[in-house]
Amino acid sequence: MHGTVVRRIVSALILVLILSLLVARPVRADGGYTFRTLYSFTGGTDGQTPQATLVLGLDGNLYGTTPYGGNVITGITSGLGTVFKITPLGKLTTLYSFTDGADGARPFAGLVQGSDGNFYGTTFYQAGTVFKLTPAGKLTTLFAFAGGTNGTTPDAGLVQGADGDFYGTTEAGGADRSGTVFKISPAGKLTTIYAFTGGTDGGEPAATLVRGRDGEYYGTTPYGGSDAWGTVFKVTSSGVMTTLYSFTDGSDGGYPPAGLIQGSDGNFYGTTNVGGAKDFGTVFKITPGGTLTTLYSFTDGSDGGEPFAGLTEGMDGNFYGTTSSGGSDSCGTVFEITPSGALTTIYAFTDGTDGGVPLAGLVTDTYGNLYGTAAGGGAYGAGTVFELAVKTPTPTLTSLSLTGATLGGAATTITLMGSGFVSGAQVEWNGVALKTTYVSSSKLTATIPASDLSSGGIYNIAVLNPGSGGVTGSSLAFTVNNPIPSISTLTPGSVMAGAATVTLTLTGAKFVSGAKAQWSGIGLTTTYVSATKLTATVPATYLTAADTFSVTVVNPAPGGGASKPAAFTVYNPVPTLKSVSPTSATVGAPATTVMLIGTNIVRTSFVRWAGIALATTYVSPTSLTATVPASSLAKAGAFGITVVNPAPAGGTSKAVSFVVNNLAPTFTSISPNSATVGAAALKVTVTGVNVASGAVVKWNGATLATTYSSATTLTATVPASDLAKAGSFNLTVSNPAPGGGASAAVSFTVNNATPTLSKLSRVSAAVGSANVTVTATGTGFQTTSKAQWDGVALATTYKSATTLTFVVPKADLVAAGTHGITVMNPTPGGGTSGPVTFTVE
Repeated sequence: MHGTVVRRIVSALILVLILSLLVARPVRADGGYTFRTLYSFTGGTDGQTPQATLVLGLDGNLYGTTPYGGNVITGITSGLGTVFKITPLGKLTTLYSFTDGADGARPFAGLVQGSDGNFYGTTFYQAGTVFKLTPAGKLTTLFAFAGGTNGTTPDAGLVQGADGDFYGTTEAGGADRSGTVFKISPAGKLTTIYAFTGGTDGGEPAATLVRGRDGEYYGTTPYGGSDAWGTVFKVTSSGVMTTLYSFTDGSDGGYPPAGLIQGSDGNFYGTTNVGGAKDFGTVFKITPGGTLTTLYSFTDGSDGGEPFAGLTEGMDGNFYGTTSSGGSDSCGTVFEITPSGALTTIYAFTDGTDGGVPLAGLVTDTYGNLYGTAAGGGAYGAGTVFELAVKTPTPTLTSLSLTGATLGGAATTITLMGSGFVSGAQVEWNGVALKTTYVSSSKLTATIPASDLSSGGIYNIAVLNPGSGGVTGSSLAFTVNNPIPSISTLTPGSVMAGAATVTLTLTGAKFVSGAKAQWSGIGLTTTYVSATKLTATVPATYLTAADTFSVTVVNPAPGGGASKPAAFTVYNPVPTLKSVSPTSATVGAPATTVMLIGTNIVRTSFVRWAGIALATTYVSPTSLTATVPASSLAKAGAFGITVVNPAPAGGTSKAVSFVVNNLAPTFTSISPNSATVGAAALKVTVTGVNVASGAVVKWNGATLATTYSSATTLTATVPASDLAKAGSFNLTVSNPAPGGGASAAVSFTVNNATPTLSKLSRVSAAVGSANVTVTATGTGFQTTSKAQWDGVALATTYKSATTLTFVVPKADLVAAGTHGITVMNPTPGGGTSGPVTFTVE
């Protein structure tokens, strides 16, 4: 297996060069190109020693492989190879690291992008595999070689045929163990269409096939042929093999390690690694019919030597390639050769940061820029990806049609004015390429995608001309202004005063990362969740007092600003009142301070007395004091005391009763203080102190009709019925409840009248008469009136206030004489009437 041996020798050579040529040398390129190292492999997970030609993806990025590096597998120190993606600006992403499992290992060949957008390639290690890899890095092993007629150890990449299948070669295996040509469907069905014999048809093919314009497949073998120095062949999709040329290792060269390219003239072009005039390889042209012309023989001098890679045709019709040795620093070159064989070295590697020993070919983009890999050198000695850009003027950017947009806006097209723009110029947004349209040397248009307007900030817009070596010249600022946010809801929207720290959820629109919630202008600790949601922490210290607070969201600059406020309510609880102390006072008491005990009392709580607010002092969440003014104690009664928490929310507690008690009155005098029996109803004036409104005068305990005049005076009417009987009667004053009570009694006298005697029914009687009954007529008689005989009471019968009867006993009629008859009323009052003469004859 000559190819395997050669591959191992080359890898060893590379490692020697890496160790021996670590000193960085100046970077040089031909005047028409600017060289730039896009990436230096580290030998770690990003890969090491790239040896295959890159492929330009449909997305404008470059894709390639490394046979070493990647994730380290136990027992293997350098990793088993990678597939990577790299942008034209040099950002590399490792898409896949091989494990030597079912996925294979050591991909020495490059990739091809299929019509389905996926990438297809081969691995060499053990027996080798064919794999498919999505642009996102998901690998599927389509076929695992096991030797035999299917071949083994594919050292070359694939090419897709018109039938959609992929065509490739294996370096070994097949019927004669000299390699095969196979086709494989995208689903993984493999068919061997030709097995090399190692004879005149060649053997051990190591290069990727090329599909000619005639639909047939063309390739090379490094061994076999009529002189054993390799061949150029054509094979049909059905396996018909034609050897077009056998190398002799003479002026035509020998050992062609790389594949062919069909030029725009229809001929095929390629390289040999050895032979030629100086035995350092050649560049050749071969017609589809097999006529070979040596275009150039390398000398291993400044022109380079020992090319391992094939050629690529540039936009100018010339061909571009690499040599693995030679050049001014003996580390390989990049060259340009015309179809007629005029060769120009356009770059000589130094094995410094630029890289060294390029084993892979070049790929060109639509602007004529060249991209390739070097197997050695670089910042870490593990190889590089490089660019040779067509030199263009450094562009100058003078103005933008739009210098700002609002975050979250739709894709926006801007016009850029300046000078020095060339076709293929690229507008960059903070170093990332935008979709650009060339209009003229002074005008470009570019589309800023909506995704670039999703984050506020100031971004640099610059223009990169192809071939400028990454130099963008002047740049201008484009501001993505943060919008003004809006709040739709707060959750919660309110809490009770005294609540613990609250996590507030703000829902709205146009929130940006860095947005801050504010509480009445004071910033809160805020967490950005999404463009429509924030959370913020409201500390308990902000929730101690009831009020309505303004919550806003402030988006940072540039642009930005504060939303309209949303109201957050810290509301008072409804208080409860359990007790008051004291619970009572007496009418006329001075202003009194009461202590109120309850719950949910806040600093703005106040006390009401029968609905009227009192001067209140906050003591604690469970107590208040309030002053009841003297004016509120001027009237007796049970008064409701409540605690009120003001709005927002709040409310009024249930009432607790406070009693203002009447005093017991004092009775000092009455006027008049007497009357005569039988008098008409009499109005009396009662004088005293502590007389309450509603007080009544009582007559021997019976309530009289009473009129309140003042705290010292009442008037009462004594009915005639109470004056019909003489006597001393107790008058008291009673103050009503609450409190109150009766005064000490004051006496009122109903006096008997002094009677008058106007006539007797008889005024004489004979001596010795029996008892004589006499009727007396007069006034002022009462039930207790007594008729008197010379001052001695006689048996008397009350008939009416004007009539009495009395009996003169016979004992008083025994002797003749005149006697005085009088009527006497007893005390109180009373008295004796004038006499009327009664004669005993």
